[in-house]
Amino acid sequence: PTTQSSGTATTPAPSADGSSGASVAPGASGTASGLPRCHTTDLSPAVSIVAGSQGAGHESLNIKLTNDSGHTCSVYGFPGMMLETSNGAGQATNVTRNHGVPENPITVVNGASVATTGRIDFDIPAADEPQTGNCEQPSVYLEITPPDETTQLSATITGGPVTVCEHGSIDVFPFISGSTGANQ
Repeated sequence: PTTQSSGTATTPAPSADGSSGASVAPGASGTASGLPRCHTTDLSPAVSIVAGSQGAGHESLNIKLTNDSGHTCSVYGFPGMMLETSNGAGQATNVTRNHGVPENPITVVNGASVATTGRIDFDIPAADEPQTGNCEQPSVYLEITPPDETTQLSATITGGPVTVCEHGSIDVFPFISGSTGANQ
């Protein structure tokens, strides 16, 4: 996937191990068992603020993708994301991959979900953002690019809108099996 920033897609920078940081499942088609990966058209998104997560200037988002394709597929890795205003305009978004949870290929049967947690700063502005009031325009929607895909899904942020400081910084874990992301 690509990282979305200010409405422009950028390729992830190489990581310390020299890899691109892109999520690539073992085998060309998905998991080692040969399952096809879940494509954007196979998935339905849901995004919500995690109840009780607000504190010390941070709050968490639960980002869930449900397989409604009618077949089993696989997911492996991290989402690409872009924050959007109430009229769907893209906003500055800087996604940081948090490797605190292992990245594993996940078999997703029809009707099952995968989820991840995104952590945002809502009141800790960067030096060049307004120091009073909102850091950025409120974000009503989150555009999600599933791992290894190039097309996006958009979901209303339930419990939102949110204001994301530090130019839309979102710290995100890899997807895990289930309807709730890691560390919630």
